[in-house]
Amino acid sequence: MKKIQTLAVLVCLAFAGQLAADDQAPPTSVGTGRSGQTAWEFVGTIQQNGVDMTMSGYVTALAGLAETQLFTDPTVRSDATARCKFSATAKMTTRNVVSPLFVLNANATGKISCAANSGFAGPTVVASFDTKYQTIVDVTAAGKGRFEATGETVRTDAQNFTLDGVTYRLGEANRLLRIQMTGDATLTDPSGPISTIVVAGRAVIGDYLPQP
Repeated sequence: MKKIQTLAVLVCLAFAGQLAADDQAPPTSVGTGRSGQTAWEFVGTIQQNGVDMTMSGYVTALAGLAETQLFTDPTVRSDATARCKFSATAKMTTRNVVSPLFVLNANATGKISCAANSGFAGPTVVASFDTKYQTIVDVTAAGKGRFEATGETVRTDAQNFTLDGVTYRLGEANRLLRIQMTGDATLTDPSGPISTIVVAGRAVIGDYLPQP
């Protein structure tokens, strides 16, 4: 009888150990891949007021996730149905004007947040980034211009997040990403200047950075 009890205890312990191991399984990586591949795509808006800029929008594609997972209603792809959104603040560091081009450099900090459930209540900040940008506005008419931007960004922090019952982690530490954006700029007040820029873009996976 003692042997049967001991065996039962061992089986229970082994089962509990397996459950603990399952609970500690590493999250699935998303937004990763080989150099040159796209980590994610996005659309958004930049608001410029003098040397300060704010950016917000949502993720339209993310490597490792089906695009249908990124929207609560995959047939209506919009800010209202997006499950992963981003925001950033930037400050201009230099400005050069060679008509018709306005060339700005800026440093930015940003984050991506994802909501596990329908709607965007209670989102989790899943990753934070530091970015250096060069932006170019090619003036095409009074108060209008074609916008292009490139940047280099590095993830500074990340948190696990859950979508549809699966745990994920966005990006990699010490991995460079290259940001590419294009859009339409509208100047509303030249004295600021104050402008609104509608953009679309992507983050392209780059090289690993050397360890300090």
